[in-house]
Amino acid sequence: MRITCNGELRMLIEMSRKQIIYPLRGHPRIREFASMLERLGLKGYWKGREFLGFVSPGVPDQSTRLGFRHRGNGITISFAPDEWESLREVFQRALALPERGCPENR
Repeated sequence: MRITCNGELRMLIEMSRKQIIYPLRGHPRIREFASMLERLGLKGYWKGREFLGFVSPGVPDQSTRLGFRHRGNGITISFAPDEWESLREVFQRALALPERGCPENR
């Protein structure tokens, strides 16, 4: 995950195993995404303004999947439970970092 600076909070979630780079822009959207990561359980559904979180029950050949869909653009990404937990932990750590400003402003 990278946090960029240009007067607006932006995050890029890089998922190399999935070959995905997913951008998040703006504090309200990032906070909502973090809330979804925190609140979606293994048997739940989460509905926010920007995102829908869901759980797909496992079938005989597949395990349970947790996922999200951006309501505006329809992008949907699903995760194994351990991948979801890793993403949740990374978000917790990133949002707990003290605000330091942009490197170019120091």
